[in-house]
Amino acid sequence: MQAEYRKLRSAAHANERDEFERLSRDPTFRHFLALCISERTASDVGPVEIRSADPEVVTLAAHWLRRLSNGRIDYRLQFDEGQDVVEMVRFWTGRLGIGHDRIRLQRWFRGRPVPPRVRVAEHGVMTVRSSNADLRIRLHGWMQRIREEGFPEVPQEELFDLAGR
Repeated sequence: MQAEYRKLRSAAHANERDEFERLSRDPTFRHFLALCISERTASDVGPVEIRSADPEVVTLAAHWLRRLSNGRIDYRLQFDEGQDVVEMVRFWTGRLGIGHDRIRLQRWFRGRPVPPRVRVAEHGVMTVRSSNADLRIRLHGWMQRIREEGFPEVPQEELFDLAGR
């Protein structure tokens, strides 16, 4: 089994350079890699998960995970007690273009109730996840390359401006 995974990793790393050049033509690809780095998706094992309450970030993550993964993409919505879950599911299904049956719900369990004015996750926190092993290996190589090259100077407000695409 380990030899099989070693072969898979070697083949994926061999194609990584050409694929990186092609994908980098879309500036949001580097933004996606920055998200992966920030979510600590740097190892060669486990699923690729990006979690955020920011709809722009989740949309970017879902776009790239769908584009790069041959496997199924999973969605998990975390919410607080008292939030309108039906409305949140409507929001995310419309935003991501998926059916409501694709979203798994998970209620946050906290030691004490959170006052409504403290809640910052109006639409909950969405996790977009792929268990594709090949994608994980390729991401590892791309993230390493990004770390070596550095990031181009991009103003913070432009980093996740998807509306302009």
